[in-house]
Amino acid sequence: MPAAKSDDATFIETVENSTSLADAGRKLQVDIRDVHRRRRHLEAKYSIEIHPGKKALANSWHPKSLRIDCDGPFDLLLYGDSHVWPGEFRTPAFYALKTVAKLIRPRICVDMGDSIDGATISRHMRHGWDQQPTLRQEYDANKEFRGEIEESLPKDCENVWLLGNHDLRWMGKLSNVVPQYEGIPGTDLAHVFAKWRFGRSLVINDTLLCLHRFRNTTHAGYANTRDSGVNIATGHDHKLEARSYNDFRGLRYGIRTGTLANIYGPQFEYTEQTPVDWCHGLVVVHVDSRRIWPEPIVVLPDEFRFRGKTYKVK
Repeated sequence: MPAAKSDDATFIETVENSTSLADAGRKLQVDIRDVHRRRRHLEAKYSIEIHPGKKALANSWHPKSLRIDCDGPFDLLLYGDSHVWPGEFRTPAFYALKTVAKLIRPRICVDMGDSIDGATISRHMRHGWDQQPTLRQEYDANKEFRGEIEESLPKDCENVWLLGNHDLRWMGKLSNVVPQYEGIPGTDLAHVFAKWRFGRSLVINDTLLCLHRFRNTTHAGYANTRDSGVNIATGHDHKLEARSYNDFRGLRYGIRTGTLANIYGPQFEYTEQTPVDWCHGLVVVHVDSRRIWPEPIVVLPDEFRFRGKTYKVK
């Protein structure tokens, strides 16, 4: 059957649900050249872009992933690796986060993990006589830190906290040493931060996967989207970027969300005062149906720039 015999809607749907234009041609039983011609014609006719692989496959996501679907264009706020330290969390990036939240009024706010540091329950030994906060001090600081963020967000914003490897120390210490305390209020982060949904991964509008970490390489942004096959945002390595990647499925991004913490703060004494390839900042992602536009925001000690305007920070 020639491509022209299929109606426009069927052609578009077939291409978007195919892995490539050649795959679409096989499904439509036409030559790939006819697919190219028909695709160009319909893109001009409807002022749209038609890409294979645009629609997510039914089995693309982990069955335990949190899912959020929102109608209409909206902004998404991503930040992470705060390693909240008592008296140290009001960093320039923290102020930038609150400023940006008030500017864009995000529909979804995602903490990408490692808000808890867990210095005293780490498997790593203490460095000399370094002063480390108690768990109670970390808890109190996190309540204050998160409360200020909540005040900056719209009331209807969906708040998600993706557990990082440091966050998991909170429950992991108890579950391994005194498992009898399981279920008692206060032993799980979800008990004490009730305004946040907790998970290990989040899928937004069937187009963006958020999780704390995936590939741990220097070029993790590239490797993450290459190996996952989808738009993906991660934290963990404190680096900030939106790495574009293009193949026959179309354009997608590997996003890394930087860190809210001071990169030379007391949490990171283990770096032994060597230079670190980290970045102080956060990411805004504009979502329109199944398309995304990521905007990494680099925060300097006294200012940051967002959508063409420079903002001062305290």
